[in-house]
Amino acid sequence: MSAGAADEISLRWNTEAYQRIRIKPRVLVDVSRLDTRITLFGQEHAFPILLAPVAGQKLAHPDGELATARGAAAADTTMVLSSFSNTSLEDVFAAAKNPPWFQLYTQKDRGFTRELVQRAESTGYRALCLTVDFPLSGVRNREARANVKLPPLPDLQGMKESKGASLLPSGLDIYTPILDPTLTWKTIEWMRSFTQLPILAKGILNPDDAELAIKAGISGIMVSNHGARNLDTIPATIDPCHWLRRKLPVGCLFLWTEESAEARMCLRPWRWVQTQCLSADLMCGDWVEKGKLA
Repeated sequence: MSAGAADEISLRWNTEAYQRIRIKPRVLVDVSRLDTRITLFGQEHAFPILLAPVAGQKLAHPDGELATARGAAAADTTMVLSSFSNTSLEDVFAAAKNPPWFQLYTQKDRGFTRELVQRAESTGYRALCLTVDFPLSGVRNREARANVKLPPLPDLQGMKESKGASLLPSGLDIYTPILDPTLTWKTIEWMRSFTQLPILAKGILNPDDAELAIKAGISGIMVSNHGARNLDTIPATIDPCHWLRRKLPVGCLFLWTEESAEARMCLRPWRWVQTQCLSADLMCGDWVEKGKLA
């Protein structure tokens, strides 16, 4: 979970970018009554921090996503479940206090993808986070050397492309039988034809793509460099936030994912970009342990 793509340059930038940010404090403001609540898609959140999707959590703990769901419940926050989870979306939903969101990798089997989205919607998930920066798997040299293998992915069982093949690429391969390299903006239009869930585009870094996402009917964008695990030498996630924000119309949800910097930095840039945060580091650390003890 700590590895990045290729030479891990973007992985280093993810941390260094946060260290460059300076707080611009204000004083003599009445802070006797503070309210961090926010409403997203009709769902109230105690504060504007959600748990970002992380695949294969049983690699970190035997309880996997169930521990994260319990930790999120104890912290009164919302979990975003990866479609590459080691626990079924129904079981995670049952363990959650706040209705989760669902992250989606689009499969080559479009019928299976449609059924998976409809499963999440009928179960009660409140938003669909469509990963748009992962048509191919990044070259993860450190993972290849460690020979990392994911435990079973129950939400992908039954997909015809998975028969007789590994679900994820191995070694230095970039192609996988389940990720669709033909994704375009028309894919979003197709998804909007069969789901009422708000769709967020996860993996936007370029302002031009932000504009195209809005034209395609996206309900919000999630600024992310995929934890620097897919394409190396792209910007740190926090870097493009200020110019991306200026491209979005009023009412469009804007989130950034804090995936590799230390968790203690999570709150610091939130006031700087005036947006919402999804944290993966918090989930893989203290909150998973909290879920274990809940």
